[in-house]
This record gives sequence, structure tokens and C-alpha cells, in this order.
Amino acid sequence: MSSTFLKLRLDEDLKKEASDLSKSMGFTISDAVRMFLVTFVKEQKIPFDIEKPNKETIKALKDAEEGKTTRYASFADLVNEVDQELENEKC
Repeated sequence: MSSTFLKLRLDEDLKKEASDLSKSMGFTISDAVRMFLVTFVKEQKIPFDIEKPNKETIKALKDAEEGKTTRYASFADLVNEVDQELENEKC
């Protein structure tokens, strides 16, 4: 598949903010525009569901990548732990 360039005009501050945000999410502004266009064409609609993960999500993803996850013997054990955590949050 051959490549081509897309040139567009936009406000300098918008470009800087978009570049900084995309970098904080782990990709370039070009990647962000490419993701938009691919999804736009594939889904035939304007896609605006990408959100920056919060600190808790980022930590969970990092822990998972590093193998720092909890394993459960059964689904019931997982449900019991979640129920216990929810109960503790109520206190």
C-alpha cells in the first residue's frame, strides 16, 4: 500500500495541545489523525470515543504488563474478592 501526505491548517495552540496530549497517551499526532481517518472510513461516522486513561487505569495496565496481577482459583473467588472490596468501600 502506497503512502501519501495530508497537509492541513490549524491553530498553532491546538496543534501543540493535540501533540502534547497524544504524546501523553503514547502515540504521535500523526497516529491520532490516522486512527481518526481509519475509524471514520471503517465505521462511516465521526468517532470520538478515545479517552485518556486515568492514573488507576495506567497503573493497572503497567502492572499487567509486568506480570503483577492476581490470579484466582475460580471465578467465584474473584467475585468474592470484588464483593469484599465493594463492602470495604461502603465503610
